[in-house]
This record gives sequence, structure tokens and C-alpha cells, in this order.
Amino acid sequence: MRDARTEWELAKRAEIAACERDLERARAALTELVGRTHARGHDVDALEHLGPHSLEIARLRQRCDRLADELAAIAGEWAA
Repeated sequence: MRDARTEWELAKRAEIAACERDLERARAALTELVGRTHARGHDVDALEHLGPHSLEIARLRQRCDRLADELAAIAGEWAA
């Protein structure tokens, strides 16, 4: 049981880390896009092309939170 727990926990932590890296890349891409938009003199609030990047960031945040919640829930069960 201990080995399965450890393997599952390590896999879940790796999945969380990968999600956090994806989130970091998505944030950097959005920041770069906003910077280019400003450099061209466009109003960022009026540009629809930022929406997909913002939605991706929201999706990744939710996924990271869900994975962390799963890890905490199972770890709590194992501790009990």
C-alpha cells in the first residue's frame, strides 16, 4: 500500500508541477501579447484576441487547483 501511495502521490505532484509550468508559459504569452499590443498603440481592452489567452489561464488555474485538492483529499484519507 505504501508503494502505491508513494507512486500516486509522486505522479500527482508531477502533474501539478507540469500544470504550474503550463500556467507560467500561458501567463508569459499573455504578457508578451499585451506588450506587443501596447507597443503598436492599440487599446488592450478593445482587443478580442486576448480572450483565448485569458481563458487558457483560467482553465489552467482551475486544473492546478483541482489537482491540489485531489492530492490534499487523498493525503488526508491516508493520514486518517
